[in-house]
Amino acid sequence: MKYSSYTAEDLVLNPEFREWVLNPTVASNTFWENWLKQYPEKLQEVKEAKEILKKFPLEHNQLKDEVVEDIWKILEQASKNDEFDEAKDNTYVLNSETVISRFETKKEQKGISLWRKCLRYAAVAVLVIASIVGYNSLDEQKTEKSNVPKHIAMVNKETQRGQKSTIYLKDGSKVVLNANSKLTYPEQFSKENRLVILEGEAFFEVAKESNRPFQVRTGSVTTTALGTSFNINTRNEAVHIALATGKVVVSGDSKNQEPDIILKPGEDTRYFTKTQEFVTGLFDYDLILGWKDQTIVFKKADEDDVFSTLENWYDVDITRTNKPSLTWDYSGEFIKMDLNSVLLSIGFTMDFEYTIKEQKVTITYH
Repeated sequence: MKYSSYTAEDLVLNPEFREWVLNPTVASNTFWENWLKQYPEKLQEVKEAKEILKKFPLEHNQLKDEVVEDIWKILEQASKNDEFDEAKDNTYVLNSETVISRFETKKEQKGISLWRKCLRYAAVAVLVIASIVGYNSLDEQKTEKSNVPKHIAMVNKETQRGQKSTIYLKDGSKVVLNANSKLTYPEQFSKENRLVILEGEAFFEVAKESNRPFQVRTGSVTTTALGTSFNINTRNEAVHIALATGKVVVSGDSKNQEPDIILKPGEDTRYFTKTQEFVTGLFDYDLILGWKDQTIVFKKADEDDVFSTLENWYDVDITRTNKPSLTWDYSGEFIKMDLNSVLLSIGFTMDFEYTIKEQKVTITYH
């Protein structure tokens, strides 16, 4: 079955998953329930994806208090009469939350019979709600259309190695997307917030809106700002947030997470996924933000760091035929320079020769 390697972000971007969360049907509930049975280790990713979707604009049908009271009376009466056949096992789950909850309580086997019975009672409520909402909404649909789209239209902007892209969002914010990165955002932001999802690296210049925060989701870390500029890099072993101007609040999903971190200009924080810890301090502006000005900066960089940066920057593959004779501790700055010039300079310092053939670079140390 597909989706076995999906992360929470992948699920958010998947139209079938979004349709299930936002507009569940018996068929979609059955599909995702069976999928969770086969891949129970993906329960956390499903829950995270659901939480992300909650932050996007949704359409809600709201029942009046007296209608809800009537529904509860029907359920209570059905419970007293015990009109449901416990021998049947054709339970119809109500929505994605119900499916997820079943897997969270999977170990409590003694409660299964009662759980199924409650679901059957709730199935009656679905029919009642559907009929009430359907009846009451007939006149409303004739006179008024929802201001919020039923389906979320997502926009994906992606760069390959050797590419950079500048994206202007509808709220006036500007995003400079570094090479080999991806930005995902709704075509129309909600009234509550402006949420985007980042993979890779990007520099954000956020338009100020005091009543609607701008949020960047990177794995289990959320960076919130009102009007500011900052850089986020999700590569390597940590999520790195560096603040240029304004103020941001950085928070994590971990239960052991310390209080939210508030950054001031010149400060940064790194969230290490393995340890689920933040490390906060000061950052070097040129080293961290130089890329957006077409500048490559190395400061006491090792061999792997230098060559991986060049591979990503110039869209090439670099191989080494032998080991270096010198210990790598390289520093240098290159402003809008071609690959040949960069390699010539680094090679002179680190004592190697190179050949470039199409998109392949071969390094040979002296």
